Amino acid sequence: MKLVSIALIAFSITASAKTASARILTVNVDGTAQYTTIQDAFNAALNGDEIIVEPGIYTGTGDVVVDMLGKTVLLHSRSGPKNTTIDGENARVGIRCVATGNAAIQGFTIRNGVGEITQDNQGNSASFGGGMEIINASPTILDCVFRSNFAIYGGGLHCFTSIFGATSNPTLQNCIFEENLAYMGGGMRISHSSPDLINCTFSNNTSRVNGGGIHNLQSPTTCTDCVFSQNRAVLGGGWLNYESHPEFQGCVFRNNVATADSNELRNGESPGGAIYSFEEVGIEDSAPTITQSVFCENQPDAIWPEDSWLDLGENQFEEVCELDGPDGALGPFLRGDSNGDSSLDLSDAISILRFLFLGANSHSCQAAADSNGDGDIDITDAIYSLNFLFLGGDALPAPTQCGTSELESDIALGCENNGCR
Repeated sequence: MKLVSIALIAFSITASAKTASARILTVNVDGTAQYTTIQDAFNAALNGDEIIVEPGIYTGTGDVVVDMLGKTVLLHSRSGPKNTTIDGENARVGIRCVATGNAAIQGFTIRNGVGEITQDNQGNSASFGGGMEIINASPTILDCVFRSNFAIYGGGLHCFTSIFGATSNPTLQNCIFEENLAYMGGGMRISHSSPDLINCTFSNNTSRVNGGGIHNLQSPTTCTDCVFSQNRAVLGGGWLNYESHPEFQGCVFRNNVATADSNELRNGESPGGAIYSFEEVGIEDSAPTITQSVFCENQPDAIWPEDSWLDLGENQFEEVCELDGPDGALGPFLRGDSNGDSSLDLSDAISILRFLFLGANSHSCQAAADSNGDGDIDITDAIYSLNFLFLGGDALPAPTQCGTSELESDIALGCENNGCR
């Protein structure tokens, strides 16, 4: 498992690529920095440079918001993904990362990206990586949110090695993929690559064909402490595996759904609510290795074929998800779910207003009602939820799906019974 810090990333970049003239470039959409667009900063950047992006919503022109132009650069926001957004405006890819070596990206929400449509020499059309394309590159991606992106292959992100002898071995840590859509790999599609996924969450992603969370093709992907929740596909609600040996350690698969019916399956076959592995060339060629992981409430089953994986022990298969947090953690609860119905919608903002102004009963999970995570329950929480739900505002702080929190402000508020799953 790779544990990454921004200091180590900066060191690795500067050690391998930095020259004596490496610079810090600044970006602010309001015109108060050196550049007003991230792309302008990349156009000017050299290998080893650092690009710091101030809070704001950054858009672009053409087919991509940010083309990294093959440069080994450290790109990071100053204030994190809650305040810094790369928006494809449902018209272009968010970030394109091609042959960038050990570049690094940290602290962005990447939303509303659409994969660029390309055509092969036989006239077949496809699009890849609505939120982000990684081709023949091994960047480190930290603390990013991929939301509401679309492509034929890899709604949130597409990782691909296209040239013999090249590699695509990115590391993604503390990233969230939610509400992305594709035909193959709603959250992510991985092809002929070797990514490391660490403490990442894939939730509410949809594939119209295979791999709601991830579609994994001929790639020895490793997943450590990742969560796959409420993803949906025809085959492989959480994960579709093809001719690959992925490794899962400490992962959770819950409430993922595969929808294929008997007319779409061979006799006795199941569509794999959590994981489906293709086995045309033999089980040994498509066998995930799984240890210390939890499977619960996946529909209609957990893993198919049932004997298509290597059990290294300490795995749990439960009919009902019981998500007890680590010692000292609060929860489980869903941020913003003030009425405790396991969803975030208009009724939650109304519940907060009723409590504040009409004397309604206090919330059984005060931390959930603290929508903006500032440690207090007031009118700004209702406004924050409404802004997110209806005006495209910033995402609510974690947990943005049923989970736990170790924040002192949440623990102080308390959560007696939220009831989320």
